[in-house]
Amino acid sequence: MRRWAANRRDRQTPLVASGRILLLPLLLFSLVLFPETARGEEKKTEQVRITGINRMWGDTEGEKTYLEGDLVITKGDTVIYASSAEVIKTGEGDRARKARLSGGVRLFQDELRLEGAEMEFAFDEDWAVFKGDVRLEREEVKDAAGEVEKEGIVLSCDYLEIETERKDFQATGNISLVHKEFTVTAAALTYEDAGETLLFTGGFFLFREKENMKGEELWIDLKEEVFDARRGVELYFEVEEEEETKEEETKEEEAKEEEVKEEEGEGEGERTGEEGEVAEEDGKEAGEDETGKEGVAEE
Repeated sequence: MRRWAANRRDRQTPLVASGRILLLPLLLFSLVLFPETARGEEKKTEQVRITGINRMWGDTEGEKTYLEGDLVITKGDTVIYASSAEVIKTGEGDRARKARLSGGVRLFQDELRLEGAEMEFAFDEDWAVFKGDVRLEREEVKDAAGEVEKEGIVLSCDYLEIETERKDFQATGNISLVHKEFTVTAAALTYEDAGETLLFTGGFFLFREKENMKGEELWIDLKEEVFDARRGVELYFEVEEEEETKEEETKEEEAKEEEVKEEEGEGEGERTGEEGEVAEEDGKEAGEDETGKEGVAEE
């Protein structure tokens, strides 16, 4: 904030001096860039356009220029949104410049969407740096026949450097990458878009349905669907067959217990029936004895 306050031109000197108009190098911010090329090659031109500027101020030499507003920066297929920007001259000429952006920073390019608390972007090169609460989303890409060429991913981290032309990037700090088939957390990640390869370093944890893995390094080829985990690797997984066997064994034990109970119940019934018959016979014999005694007494 102090840096911005120090460069505000609330009491600027007039833009007319000695009968000449001093034009700010970035006054209109519609720039045609000429990147470095080898001798004999034609210079490639690419226009950068910034719109949505509510206020712009800076030094008349164009070393530093500040912008505020609902900024929209367009360069080729790349579109960037922010609320404030500091544009700094980084080399000879007016073309070598980079911007430090903040406030709702978002970058869109083809299937990519990136956002973060802060961002640095080089106008005459093809790289960008995101810092703080960084999030990268890549939509699923399909070919003309409807076949999936690239699968969707969501990455969150603290710091990310991306080469916007090749779409390669390096990320560090609280890495979390979500794919439809797995989730990986790590300390650092390097991604190469041409081969769709991911390299997790600094210790990783991979989570899948009923399977987890951890180690020091993990390489995944999304295109070929292969992986390579190295150093201190541990694997944890569930075996469904064992669980089914236990359930079957439990059911068998319960069935056996039921059979035993039924057999015990039948045996108890038989014993009760036998005891009843014995008691009945004893009763008959006792009755006959009493009848005999009574007959003797009468005689």
